[in-house]
Amino acid sequence: MNPVSAKLGRPSKLPSVESQTLAFVEWARARPTPEAAWQEWGGSRVYLRHWPHSYLPAPWQDLEVLVIANVQLPKQYQRRGWFWRYCQLCAALSRGTIAIESVRNKDLLAALRRHPEFVEYRPAAFLLSKPQPDDWPLKLDWLDIKHDRSSSHAIATRTRRNNPHPSQAL
Repeated sequence: MNPVSAKLGRPSKLPSVESQTLAFVEWARARPTPEAAWQEWGGSRVYLRHWPHSYLPAPWQDLEVLVIANVQLPKQYQRRGWFWRYCQLCAALSRGTIAIESVRNKDLLAALRRHPEFVEYRPAAFLLSKPQPDDWPLKLDWLDIKHDRSSSHAIATRTRRNNPHPSQAL
C-alpha cells in the first residue's frame, strides 16, 4: 500500500501521479528516514524515493533528494514532454535536488545528456539541482514567450493564436 494511503487509512484517490507526488513529499518530509512509494494513476506509474539527507557525493551530500527511480507511461503519453514537466514539479517540491536513477531508455538517456541542467554523476544517473532554493531549474523555452511585465498576457496571446475563439474559426 502506498504510504500516503496508509496515512489516510484508505487507498489513495488522488486523481493524478502529480497530486500523489505532492502528497508523498509532504508525507515523507514528516519522517526522519528515507521513504519510497509508487505513485499510480490511469496507467502511469512513478516510483519515488525521498532522502531527507543526501546519499550523494559532494557538493550534494547535505541536501534533501527526491529520487525518480522508475517511470512507466502509457504509449499515448510518451514523447510528449510529460517527463520534463514532471522533473520540474519534483525540482520545485525538493528543497535540494532531484536524482534520476538507472536510465535505461536510450532516447531519454540521450536527451538527459543533451540538457546542460542535468549532471550525470554516475553512468545513467542524473541530478537536477537548483542554483538557488527558489530557482526554476528547467527552461520554459517551449512557450516561446518574450519576457515582459505581463506573462499572463503573453500566455493568453499564445493560447488565442493557437486556439481561436469559435467565431473566429470560420
